[in-house]
Amino acid sequence: MSDCMIAPEVNRSAVAQFFRRTPEIHTLQIVQGDQTLVRCAAAPYSCSDRREVYSLSKSFTSTAIGILCDRGLLSTDELLIDIFPEKCPPDMDDRFRHLRVHHLLSMNTGHSACVYSAISMTEDPVSAFLSIAPAYDPGTHFTYNTGASLILSAIVERKSGMHLLDFLNHNLFCAMDMIGIGWNRLPCGLCEGGTGIHVSSDDIIKLGMLYRDGGLFAGRRLLSEEWTRRVHLPHSDNSSNETPDWQSGYGYQFWCNAREGYRGDGACGQLMVILPERGMVIAVQGQMTGGCTMQDEMDSLFMLLSHLSDADGAQEEIPPYLPLSGIPERSPCDGICWRADDPQGVITWFRFTAFEDGLELVFSDGSRTHVLRAPFGKYVPVSFYARGLKPKLIGLMCANEKEELSGYASAGISDGRPTIEIRLTTCPHRITFGLSGEAGAARLRIGGYNPRTIHTVKPGKTL
Repeated sequence: MSDCMIAPEVNRSAVAQFFRRTPEIHTLQIVQGDQTLVRCAAAPYSCSDRREVYSLSKSFTSTAIGILCDRGLLSTDELLIDIFPEKCPPDMDDRFRHLRVHHLLSMNTGHSACVYSAISMTEDPVSAFLSIAPAYDPGTHFTYNTGASLILSAIVERKSGMHLLDFLNHNLFCAMDMIGIGWNRLPCGLCEGGTGIHVSSDDIIKLGMLYRDGGLFAGRRLLSEEWTRRVHLPHSDNSSNETPDWQSGYGYQFWCNAREGYRGDGACGQLMVILPERGMVIAVQGQMTGGCTMQDEMDSLFMLLSHLSDADGAQEEIPPYLPLSGIPERSPCDGICWRADDPQGVITWFRFTAFEDGLELVFSDGSRTHVLRAPFGKYVPVSFYARGLKPKLIGLMCANEKEELSGYASAGISDGRPTIEIRLTTCPHRITFGLSGEAGAARLRIGGYNPRTIHTVKPGKTL
């Protein structure tokens, strides 16, 4: 089903070209004033899918800090060691005695590298953070540091007594009818802060409108105008970065754009672009592939904006993503039950079976058996929980024991090799289950952001 609305005055061809020019754009929304100019998703995606948006999470975390500051519960000048005096290690570096909330927000903690992976899986991320000595004085060196955003999540919890997600539900999301948002939590209980939020394109647009309109939403003040101004001031000099839109200044968990305006963004193409002079907010979701970078995406977006109002009589459609296809054919591995040579792996046992209209994959993770059935030549919705299968930025994301995978699946057979592909709607990525090899030496390859190969052996064969 198509999820696409383009206002009559908008150049439809320019919108379609944006989807074609930038690989794996999934959703695009453009709102100007109170009018939605574009609200499009390339099939099978939808603008209402709530999905992981990586570092775009930081702008939501910044908003929570802003609410605390607006209510007098926090100041950006407050010292971290005053907020968490009991977490200061005895041998703490003296530079931390000058580290303020301002420095966490502006990615100016003094660290020379991101510390997220070093602190996120610990029992106490704040203590772990204060144990990693900065190389520079706070406020003198920009380093994009998701660990700083995690500490902001801890500050929200300390000051409010609520998890970051609950605080935003209570003070923002419900008032903006943003119901159903999720946020990954770490083993210590904290929301990830700098990543891990699950929001839709519709949610992104709403947060962008809140900032564009100076903290007002539907006539109700939810955030101070002062905070919406402060977040996009260039608090940090990031001119040593290599690309224009990443070297034009950094605010409070927001990037300054090279051309105009500012944005929140997340890996693989997640954007919330705010252009105050145009009264415009833009949301983009996707998975940049084929060598396409997020700078390419930004360039393509501003090219679209330059042609948005051009006269255009065409009725060009947004190109959909095509499902896999194939004809039923006998695979040498068809119907054979396999067990993995790693009994602790994410898949420990599986079986592919071909049917007239598609494929079935039955697999186990050692604790639960899952069944995926996908047709040839079209998509069907699928949803299941599995351990360790969700594609993600390994090393930067919490590897939850079990996560929901929802999306749209299709099946294909080529040269006797069965494949099921799922376009996930819970994250930006695809996942493929592909079988290759002969009946006695098959391999199951799981493709995604972190592809892997599971070596398998037939039942009864010596391991």
